[in-house]
Amino acid sequence: MEKSQVESMFIDILVSSPGVLRICKDPKTDKFKVKAEYTNRRWTLQASIIILKNANVKNIMKSIGALSNYTFAKSKVKYKKLEIVIEGIENE
Repeated sequence: MEKSQVESMFIDILVSSPGVLRICKDPKTDKFKVKAEYTNRRWTLQASIIILKNANVKNIMKSIGALSNYTFAKSKVKYKKLEIVIEGIENE
């Protein structure tokens, strides 16, 4: 599977997770701050997100992890690590 496909799947996972308000964008390129690196036959995924003010971070991370496990297993993609950076908290 190609890098762009894995990044697209990861973006879909983040957007569909409850409590995630939006994915941060790089101001210079106006692209999402999402990276996928392939090493040793496994993917390392990184993203920066903004969450809702009263959201429980533990539940958000569990949701992202569960959706990632399900989606990537269904596509037969193996990932090594998820790195999620919370860049801010906002109201709706």
